[in-house]
Amino acid sequence: MTSTSERIHSLPLPTPFAVGDINAYLIESSPLTLVDTGVRYPPGMEALENGLNGLGFRVEDLRQVIVTHAHLDHSGNSFDICRRSGATLYVHTLTPRRLHRDKEEEIHARRFLHECGVSQKTIDGMYEAFNAGKIFEPQGDFPENTITVSHGDRIELDDLTLTVLHTPGHSPDHICLVDRDAGVGFTGDHLLPHITPNPLLYFDPDNGYRRSSSLIQYISSLDTLEQNLPAKAFPGHGPIIDDVGGRIEENRVFIQKRKETFKKHFETQKNATIYDIAQLQFGKLDMMNIYLALSETVAYKDCLEHEGALAIR
Repeated sequence: MTSTSERIHSLPLPTPFAVGDINAYLIESSPLTLVDTGVRYPPGMEALENGLNGLGFRVEDLRQVIVTHAHLDHSGNSFDICRRSGATLYVHTLTPRRLHRDKEEEIHARRFLHECGVSQKTIDGMYEAFNAGKIFEPQGDFPENTITVSHGDRIELDDLTLTVLHTPGHSPDHICLVDRDAGVGFTGDHLLPHITPNPLLYFDPDNGYRRSSSLIQYISSLDTLEQNLPAKAFPGHGPIIDDVGGRIEENRVFIQKRKETFKKHFETQKNATIYDIAQLQFGKLDMMNIYLALSETVAYKDCLEHEGALAIR
């Protein structure tokens, strides 16, 4: 008799992004389920088809597709797969907002980036880079058989009950999926084996486009996962995590050390802009990585101010 984890198959899918491969996971159960889908990108679809074929399945055999969050390396191929297979698509209630952003959010983001000290030319270059990636987005409307889920909901398989954990921080709609009895969890980008995910800048359309405190949310989400600790985690990138509690603690230690580094930057660079601090920490950056660096700098500033370790300025 095979164990549950032996019936979870990692399917590494190439992406056109610097992050490299993304892990999709086939759960060989009933209904046949895929967790995350890769980018809408021909080499990714070819790798998925080959991976499924090697296990004796086809895309058309899939009956459930679960997306951990809206980032394109995890969600981009979801619409095509569901339309082709007729599978039910499960996403968090916030995912439709993240995939189909409105123009107003961009206006708020551009204004904030300018306040951070980024020139208009650089902001324009950043958005040109973002918009170039739209070809990898899911195309068209959500499939008709889409189900939105929230924290605490359950997705049933014949031998697994995946409890949905809302774990915002890296993305507002991020979910992890855990069956503690079976000892397995799917952690997307929330918990990765070798890096701590970037706490990205987001502006909440349901809250007057106020900026989310991503790192504060991420730290709280680590607690959420720890309270529902699986024996093994199947992450969105890299190998399986066998010591989930230990990896959570490593993330906490990393965050604490980075907080101390940013605290020194903000205390010693009194007249520096957020962009100045980001460049001090991360060096010269390309257009895509400027946004990542600014996101992290703002997130740590928010966290330090929230903890009273840095005077608000």
